[in-house]
Amino acid sequence: MLKKITPIILIVFMTVPLFGFIHGDINQDLFTDMRVYAEEEKSNEDKNDSNQNLKLETKEEQEKREEREKIKQEEEKKRIEKEREERAKKEKKKKKEKPRMKLNENGELVEETEEEKLQREQKEEEAEIKKEKKKKEKQFNTTNVEYTVEIQLDWTKDTHPKDYPNNGYITKFLGVTHTRKGGLWKVGGATSDGMLDIVKEGKLKEAKKEMKKQVEKERVNDIFEMDSMKSFPNSTGTKFKISRDRPFVSFAAGIIPSPDWFVGVTNIKLLEKDLWVKEKEVLIYAYDAGTHEGTTYTSNTKKAKTLSKIMRIEMEPFLIDRKVVPVGKAIFRLVEESVPSEQYNTSYDQGSSENVDN
Repeated sequence: MLKKITPIILIVFMTVPLFGFIHGDINQDLFTDMRVYAEEEKSNEDKNDSNQNLKLETKEEQEKREEREKIKQEEEKKRIEKEREERAKKEKKKKKEKPRMKLNENGELVEETEEEKLQREQKEEEAEIKKEKKKKEKQFNTTNVEYTVEIQLDWTKDTHPKDYPNNGYITKFLGVTHTRKGGLWKVGGATSDGMLDIVKEGKLKEAKKEMKKQVEKERVNDIFEMDSMKSFPNSTGTKFKISRDRPFVSFAAGIIPSPDWFVGVTNIKLLEKDLWVKEKEVLIYAYDAGTHEGTTYTSNTKKAKTLSKIMRIEMEPFLIDRKVVPVGKAIFRLVEESVPSEQYNTSYDQGSSENVDN
């Protein structure tokens, strides 16, 4: 009996260590496999996260691209629709058009040939293009730009000592921008009723009415005012509009007391060589309106028997040491924001109170 059991026990004792050894290997392999699997899972998760981010970025780009394509398609659709409408209008016009008739060599009334029709339509198209071009040019020429003007007057007992009036002052200024032939006053020209009101009393109402009539005739663009001055040296100024088709500026103000004297500038052109002047300084002189007699500030204001032309005063009290002394200066400055930079000249200009284009 013992002999039969012994081999079984020996087999069991031999098998257990072997099983343990095998079991240990199995556990070790299993652990290794699990670790590798975990690392692979982690790697896959990282890849998935990365791919997800990539997909999100691609989606945003795709949305932007689709939006651009959509806009492009809409623009193309509008263009095609516009062309279709234009073609339809032309076709409609052609249908409405009656056959053009003409006299042939035999004096017979016949329809124009297809070639003649094409030539006529070509001429009409060219005329339409010219018309559109003129329209654009007019729009360009009538577009306003802005300038400021600063008037600095130095009319004092020191600068003009002869008979200087203690209570003297300069009235309100009236100014306009205008064409070569338009404007408020001209050297060598006659004095209007409105201009005389400025000179004698400093009233602007009548002169403004006259200028508004010139606006209707497209001779005047802008009408502007500036304050009077009662002490000197002194300054005043304002802003005004000017355009290429009316590029001149003039202004005037009366001298009180005086027979009919005033200060001002006339026909100052701010557009030179097709470019706006960035800054221009002009001397201001005293002028005689030619309507009243008198050679001093307090002369009798009797009307002249014969009206004379507007002239610069080149005698006392403005002639000193054989030189005509100005009463001040005007500085015109372009408001650069009102015009593209390629349309103005950056140079500084100093000119006379009377433009050479008078």
